[in-house]
Amino acid sequence: MGWEEEAAKITELPKEYKGEKVDKWAVGYISLAYQKGILDDVDMMYFKPLDHALRHEVAKYVVRALGYEKEAQKNMNKKLPFVDASLVPQGSVGYIYLMNEFGLMVGDNQKRINPLGTMNRAEMATLFSRVDDKVDTGKDKTVSGEITRIYDDRILVKVKDKTEVFYLDDRVRVYEDNGRIDIDDIKIGSKVKLEIKNDKVVFIEVVDRFDDEKIITKYTGIVRDISKTKPYRLVIQAETMVILFEVVDDVEVSFRNKRGTFSNIEKEDKVTVTVDRINRVIRVEVDRRI
Repeated sequence: MGWEEEAAKITELPKEYKGEKVDKWAVGYISLAYQKGILDDVDMMYFKPLDHALRHEVAKYVVRALGYEKEAQKNMNKKLPFVDASLVPQGSVGYIYLMNEFGLMVGDNQKRINPLGTMNRAEMATLFSRVDDKVDTGKDKTVSGEITRIYDDRILVKVKDKTEVFYLDDRVRVYEDNGRIDIDDIKIGSKVKLEIKNDKVVFIEVVDRFDDEKIITKYTGIVRDISKTKPYRLVIQAETMVILFEVVDDVEVSFRNKRGTFSNIEKEDKVTVTVDRINRVIRVEVDRRI
């Protein structure tokens, strides 16, 4: 989850910790897990650092780390698709349900989840490799898939027969038929293309079918002319090309040190512009401080 350095700086256990003695190397991890809500007050009272980790407990910790505690609580009465579902403790049903939905714990060939069994190191490595695929820390990319669920801060998208979790940027923009729509207007089952930047979905385009066309295109060049009255216009020279762009009214503009406005851009600025499918500039990144 990218919290390694943060954990290394912590040298004391929480005052709520009443469990058994913890080796020094583990103090920061346990404390941070409590701060992040992965461990709760009950864990702090009865924590046994040398006990084996049961599968249903690991499911709980992973779901909480991914930010799905509330969803797990909502799904505590779900019927689980495993032959040994009756062995899942009632307070863990929602966690196992989500782990299965996300493709992180799917059971064996006999459809057994073995919730009271322990996890060995190889199983943990496999699990966290799957988690890493879901989180994709630090990668910018474009993803195509089918919407399966929408939440306030994240969406679930079926990508090549696997459901993946994508977190939404606060200013995510959604397009359909070359026009802006609200994210709540996307229908479950819609085909979408996502642009992911700094681990957050910044653009969503609802499409009829998937093809090789990108949801967005970027150009980097030098500003040769600019019209700062509406309708905005921007001319940049990208290598040997000089390109005139129309600019959307609510264009997003950022500089090296902070956000700005379209009026802050000047001739000769080096910029990277992001354009939509009809070649309108929807974002400008300026390579200087303001």
